[in-house]
Amino acid sequence: MSRSTRTMTVLAILPALWAFAACAGVSPSTNDPFEAGLEGRNEILVHIINSNFYDARIYVLSGGFRRQLGTVTGNTERTFRTDWTFSQDLRLVLDLLAGPTCTTESLPVDPGDMLQMQIMPAFNETQGCR
Repeated sequence: MSRSTRTMTVLAILPALWAFAACAGVSPSTNDPFEAGLEGRNEILVHIINSNFYDARIYVLSGGFRRQLGTVTGNTERTFRTDWTFSQDLRLVLDLLAGPTCTTESLPVDPGDMLQMQIMPAFNETQGCR
């Protein structure tokens, strides 16, 4: 290969290398769902509105496991974060302290989803929970 051919080849490759270097130097966007390792990517948010007088313990049922999210005081709201690495079904268990317990129907949930549930003031087991 002659010297002029090598120079032409290098000059043809340089713009592509510059473009690659420019893209590699940009910090990742926090809204990019395809970027690995972003905070919040492998979790879900569960927002509970407790319109009931009783405090409620909240549990997540998924994949045969039960995990406690926390407690929501009566007549307050609270948002919980929990790890969620892949799409799977989820059920919530609401355990009213000094009251009934209710389990929601199964719901498909993906990482990054936000769920919202309201505990009604007149809550009982026969009404079911949604």
